[in-house]
Amino acid sequence: MSQKIPYIRVGTTYYKVIEKPLISGDKTSVLVRWNRETIVSDHGKTYVSNVPKFDGFCCIPEHLNYQQIVQGFYNIYNEIPFHPSSETGDLKCKIPFSLNFVAHIFGEQLEMGLDYLKILLQFPTQILP
Repeated sequence: MSQKIPYIRVGTTYYKVIEKPLISGDKTSVLVRWNRETIVSDHGKTYVSNVPKFDGFCCIPEHLNYQQIVQGFYNIYNEIPFHPSSETGDLKCKIPFSLNFVAHIFGEQLEMGLDYLKILLQFPTQILP
């Protein structure tokens, strides 16, 4: 049985990837600096050679095709915890409260607001007004 290694090495520094609990009951992924000596004392000397190594950090936002590793760099942008539904149908029945909230924000320009939110999801690096 292969266990996931919760450590990474970025450059010459080791980090532990932890799931930090939030007051809401959710968890968020956090990198905590960790000593090589502590890893060796906890897991043994050979364990360190299996720790994934990266050249540096990057921040590449992507929601639909998220990648944790981008060209040898560790992406510090976290994946959103849900995926868009491909179901078609009447959104007014499926998400009435969300649509009412968006309608409250955008008013008469609801369609433009929905397009704006869709572009933010599909193309997070696109500069918008």
